[in-house]
Amino acid sequence: MQESTWKAQRPPSAELEEAAFLPILEAEAGEFLGLARSLLATPPRDWSPAQVYRLYQVCTALETFLDDRGAPENRTYAPLREMVAVLRWLASALSSLMHLDARQGQYELPSGREAAARAYGEPIRKGALEVAARLQAGFRRLQEIWRGLGGAWPEVARSGSGLLPGAVPRLPRNLVAEEEAEGGDGPGSARLVGSYLSVAERFAESVPEPGERLEELRSWQERCFREEQARSWEARVHNLQSVYDHVVAGRPEEREHPDFRSLRGCSSLALHLLEAGTALAHLYERHDLYGRRATRDLAADVIPEEALLRLLARVCAGLARRALLEGVPVARSLLDRVVQIESVELTVPEGLVLHARPASLIVRVVQHHGVPVEMQIGGQAAPADSMLQLLVLVGSHPEERRIRFRGARRALEDLQLLFESGFGESGLERLPDRLAYLRHQAG
Repeated sequence: MQESTWKAQRPPSAELEEAAFLPILEAEAGEFLGLARSLLATPPRDWSPAQVYRLYQVCTALETFLDDRGAPENRTYAPLREMVAVLRWLASALSSLMHLDARQGQYELPSGREAAARAYGEPIRKGALEVAARLQAGFRRLQEIWRGLGGAWPEVARSGSGLLPGAVPRLPRNLVAEEEAEGGDGPGSARLVGSYLSVAERFAESVPEPGERLEELRSWQERCFREEQARSWEARVHNLQSVYDHVVAGRPEEREHPDFRSLRGCSSLALHLLEAGTALAHLYERHDLYGRRATRDLAADVIPEEALLRLLARVCAGLARRALLEGVPVARSLLDRVVQIESVELTVPEGLVLHARPASLIVRVVQHHGVPVEMQIGGQAAPADSMLQLLVLVGSHPEERRIRFRGARRALEDLQLLFESGFGESGLERLPDRLAYLRHQAG
């Protein structure tokens, strides 16, 4: 039987002499070294997005190659592997910022293009140039490490096409989607607006502005913007962009309510900033840059801890927060136009108490519809899609049995069914068919 290609490509388990590994590494690292040499010899303003993205790709491949050959556990080659990792994630962050710098002027934002250029364009460009400068510091450190191994540093540099190219020529938009003739998707656009409000307001609440001192920046990153959190926010904002393209873009509803395009612009701006933030958060945490002495010594020459955390807090998270919040008034205005807002007063059935289980069903009904619903008890209110806030509200009025909800009609109709069905306390299988999604979620 023929051996599989995957198995054949597995790294050998036999040990290799360090001196014998260098020629193998030189053959594998040729493109990487050429790019490093080119970008080190070229002013960052002349770098091309294609060069930087390719640098990220070849760094990824080389880091994997070094990991498979045991470099992280080898005294001689571990510094090289760590520097490749640093360059990889700096290149990833810079690639997102360069993409955003080239596209930012095309996004429609509530504040208008000129104000947006001042609020976002200038700090994004400044942040991109700072990351590029850190990359060049990394290339210089890489050069020292490489020559220390006895490797030959490339002598020929290639030019790029510009880090800050300005307006990018585009083909005319003249493809008419067949879906336009089918009409808009009211429920879908309402869900988009509701999701936007939820993401924007919760991001602003969960990722506040940090203080100025290094200790405050460290605490902020640990509490608010760890890699796991950054990736989660990035995915949620990416979903906003995807839903927009699926249910709003090119539809009659977009033409009827041009403000929708501002939500797309705010989402796109925040997405690319969060992509850069995720890359820097990964670099900060997973590679223990400022922990172990070996990596700390490397990082100090390339990107000091305070500089990296300020990029995370002020550029990536800070500008993403500003962009998302800029779209909130637009989203609220659109919600009034695309969603039929009503109010209903419901009574907790006799013999039942609004404890955690029925409260969780209320939250799931609201989240299923994806539009804001407000729950009011005794003159106080809370968003009905937040379990924590809902429980605090209910706990503040334990004797009150009359509850008012305000929101989209379809969500209120489902809540009324839930109350009339006794919160499914006799079994979720007895809930009306319209609430079948609660049974599925429970399973």
